[in-house]
Amino acid sequence: MMCVVDSGGGGDAGGVYRPVYVSAVEHPEHFWMQMLSERSTQLDSLISEMTSFYETQVSIELLNHIGITSRVRTFV
Repeated sequence: MMCVVDSGGGGDAGGVYRPVYVSAVEHPEHFWMQMLSERSTQLDSLISEMTSFYETQVSIELLNHIGITSRVRTFV
């Protein structure tokens, strides 16, 4: 998807089209976008690594030991 990104002057004046990724949608008027760039792949890698870590038995045992497993599991 392409989106007009405001350059700070307000409105479409001075804005440019940039590629974006719609990362979450609550309803048609409330959604989140990420601007795509070279760093987007770094963010994807970080999210993948974090997801893999929090799915391991070792991390579940560690988080259970410090008492926050139930809070973390709601996000995984």
